[in-house]
Amino acid sequence: MRSRVLWGAARWLWPRRAVGPARRPLSSGSPPLEELFARGGPLRTFLERHSGSEAHLKVRRPELLAVIRLLNEKEQELRETEHLLHDENEDLRKLAENEITLCQKEITQLKHQIILLLVPSEETDENDLILEVTAGVGGGLRHASASIGGSEAYRHMKFEGGVHRVQRVPKTEKQGRVHTSTMTVAILPQPTEINLVINPKDLRIDTKRASGAGGQHVNTTDSAVRIVHLPTDWK
Repeated sequence: MRSRVLWGAARWLWPRRAVGPARRPLSSGSPPLEELFARGGPLRTFLERHSGSEAHLKVRRPELLAVIRLLNEKEQELRETEHLLHDENEDLRKLAENEITLCQKEITQLKHQIILLLVPSEETDENDLILEVTAGVGGGLRHASASIGGSEAYRHMKFEGGVHRVQRVPKTEKQGRVHTSTMTVAILPQPTEINLVINPKDLRIDTKRASGAGGQHVNTTDSAVRIVHLPTDWK
């Protein structure tokens, strides 16, 4: 938007003055970010490899694409403003330099935002959570817990843990005074389910007869069983 204002000022003040050639585009030689994020592109491949499924990608894709489009708009705005650096008017060149500085800062911030969207800060950010509330000083509720699930539930709630102040007017308060109490809130991430598949061919089962004192079948039947996982040698 600001670059369009500068362009309008340039056309109004110097309508017949030719503007110098454009610099080399910032993204010359590299595909657009939308193409990188498409199926099979580096960004999508990165997310699928680190998330283990497309569920994480489907959740983050709309927000990522919005930031990517904004980044492309800012880069286009920067390229348009760079044209004004070749103008003969010194005041217009100074305005263009200030505009370029602002655009570059915004572009850097958008790139950092994309990185934050791509890389979760913690492995448990995608997990569901258990919210536990324990009464402190005052209050009628002693303990309560709730299971909360959803998109990045733990990431949005993990900083809510701690001691909270609760202010209320009890029903038994006739003068309408506010009572203050405290409660402790704990935010616990729920572990994700693990699907463990063991190939029977990787197991060796050894049976032996137990030794020592025991019942009448202790030394006559193969009652001692040992299972060995061959790839890891776990017993």
